[in-house]
Amino acid sequence: MLIEKNKTSPLICGIAILNVLLIPGALGRCDPGHVLTYGFGLFLLTLVSLSKLPAIYFRGYAIVFSILFIAVSQLSTVNFIADKLPKIELIAVRHASAVLGEKGTIEVASGLGLEPNQFKPKVENLPDKTVNSSNFSRLDKYSKISIPLGIHSISPEMEKYLNSKGKFVPDYYPDNINIITEERLVRKIRDLKNTPLILILKGAFAKLNSNQNLDDDNKRKALSRLFFYPFNYERKQDEFNPSKELLKYLSANYRKIDQVKSYELMQRVN
Repeated sequence: MLIEKNKTSPLICGIAILNVLLIPGALGRCDPGHVLTYGFGLFLLTLVSLSKLPAIYFRGYAIVFSILFIAVSQLSTVNFIADKLPKIELIAVRHASAVLGEKGTIEVASGLGLEPNQFKPKVENLPDKTVNSSNFSRLDKYSKISIPLGIHSISPEMEKYLNSKGKFVPDYYPDNINIITEERLVRKIRDLKNTPLILILKGAFAKLNSNQNLDDDNKRKALSRLFFYPFNYERKQDEFNPSKELLKYLSANYRKIDQVKSYELMQRVN
């Protein structure tokens, strides 16, 4: 197909090169969206190749691929996040009601596919949905505070309290989601050095003692759910774990100076 000299050869060649470049993204992220979307071009090239065969092969592949692409992507995604959906919805409800106000709540409800009248009971049934400053008044004597483990590591009530008192100090990676390289972790730590005080959830350092074998088992189960295929490979080398490395840094460079409900206030010592 590529050897023949015709007007489509450069286009096909370009698509082929692009697909090769997308393979690291597909297998690196290894989730339904990336695998299926980044691999879409390979399926298209196969379709082009089959176009020179009898029509039954082309049509058969196109039909089967269309059904599988839609079905597998949806089933894999649902299978992977089904048990997480209630928690995701609860987080959205809590932050919308405590931080964003009525307008923000309606926008979040729309994003979740819920009508405001469906969303409102969820908000009303949440415990401690209103912020009482006296709950965290112990922090009044302190100045600026950073949240190193991400804004979602604290409750919406604490978030609103810190913002209302002008104590919250944001950094470049507020949710820690995109800290996937050592360079980004260094940037995170550099931002933390601008503020001597941090607030973390009590017991956060327990993750430093997590069982590596159990973590590996959980990852294998997650990959098996993603691809509907038993994933039984063993770890070949240690991966870069930014969350654990950040906890190691905090443990070595901060000490506890106060406690507010289920939170620990820590001060930098190094």
